[in-house]
Amino acid sequence: MAFRFVELPEPTNYTDIDLHPDDPWRRAAERVNWRGRAFAFDELLIDSLAVAVASGTDVKVATGIALHRLTCAIEEVCDCEIRGPDAAPFYLLTVHPEWRAAGRKFFQINKLDPAAVIRSRPGVRLVHAICLARVVLAKEGVNAYAH
Repeated sequence: MAFRFVELPEPTNYTDIDLHPDDPWRRAAERVNWRGRAFAFDELLIDSLAVAVASGTDVKVATGIALHRLTCAIEEVCDCEIRGPDAAPFYLLTVHPEWRAAGRKFFQINKLDPAAVIRSRPGVRLVHAICLARVVLAKEGVNAYAH
């Protein structure tokens, strides 16, 4: 299937984290294509959150750190456009609003169901569920992080 590409606008601010050459997020970004990157990023999201939970780190904090590291890694890729459904769900998770909007646009113009793509990626699905739960609880006036 041929996809319509979506241009990636320049983010207003780049992240301020410099990934070490041996950092697993950077190595994932250096994969040859988005199919390989998607697999590696997905595993890193799961691993990051599992380690955080096991060590007692707040899930909100751990999710934020993982998404910043994901964004840093994707910045290393230097894409000018989103070319396929392997990349799009990860752009939805970046800390750059411009890139999140481009990820949504990719799904819209290609008439793809983002939920189906998210379900196919366990790490993306986990982060999406955490973020969705926070939104639902906030709308109900519940502070999920109150002790």
